[in-house]
Amino acid sequence: MQIHTVEQLEKLSLKELYEKQKEITQNEIQAICETDQKLASKIHISELVGMMVKVLDDESLFNVLDDSDFEKVTLSYVEDARNLVNEVQNEPSLETLSKATSLLFKALYVYPDNVAVYHLLAFISLIMNQFNIALDIAEMGQCIDETYEPLNELIEEINMILSQLEGNEDQEPLIENNNLSEGLRNALCNIYDKFDKDQDGLLNFDEVAELINATNGQYPDRSFIQQMIGMFNSLVANTINAANNGDADKLTREAFLAFYLKQTLEDPSETRNDLEKFGYDSKLLIQRDVSPPA
Repeated sequence: MQIHTVEQLEKLSLKELYEKQKEITQNEIQAICETDQKLASKIHISELVGMMVKVLDDESLFNVLDDSDFEKVTLSYVEDARNLVNEVQNEPSLETLSKATSLLFKALYVYPDNVAVYHLLAFISLIMNQFNIALDIAEMGQCIDETYEPLNELIEEINMILSQLEGNEDQEPLIENNNLSEGLRNALCNIYDKFDKDQDGLLNFDEVAELINATNGQYPDRSFIQQMIGMFNSLVANTINAANNGDADKLTREAFLAFYLKQTLEDPSETRNDLEKFGYDSKLLIQRDVSPPA
């Protein structure tokens, strides 16, 4: 078994430490914690940074501890990060989230037991629809302070979303490997075909209007439908084929499925509600028996 010395590990960057996570044994980490708290903190932060790199797709986060004057780092960094996250609620920005995340890691390096950092990192992961990472980070924070109510509430929310997405003994999953589950995909394809009255493989204005009425209980105006079709079709690259065939004003099956993937990741309960309106059992993902009684 490979043994890493403190001197060896101290020379490694965050990215190198992250890549060595599987090689560093728990006994080594425990020994490091007893002799060098800062290095132990750096190793832990490298794991968290690796997780947030996946969330935000930002490799520059691995440089978060480089050239930092940690004597100037205060708890105000956490509050500044919180304000940035609040800004994103009104105006989505990956750059702003990365900036907030950088502030949180600097604060965590100086204040390793600050549970608010874990809460905000988990919340950022949640709004990026990275629910399993959000739960992992939140549970790390819970190990530090299991009485921190905002974190406990967040864990409850994440578990509820995961239950809706991944299913349980009472309901089928909506998502598998970050894609529509087979059951949901089949149900949505059947719904799409039901509204494709002329069976041309596309939904025209009137067909989309009927679909929206089925879910919202009212017919939208034509301009809204046109805007919606354009937005949905923009979600998939191969929609250009429809445009080339003169059908750019029609909703493709791929765009319909892409929209529901996006909606399901953001609000799985909304998708299950839609299924009910389309005549499906939202738990079992099968069409309800609407045959008249004998």
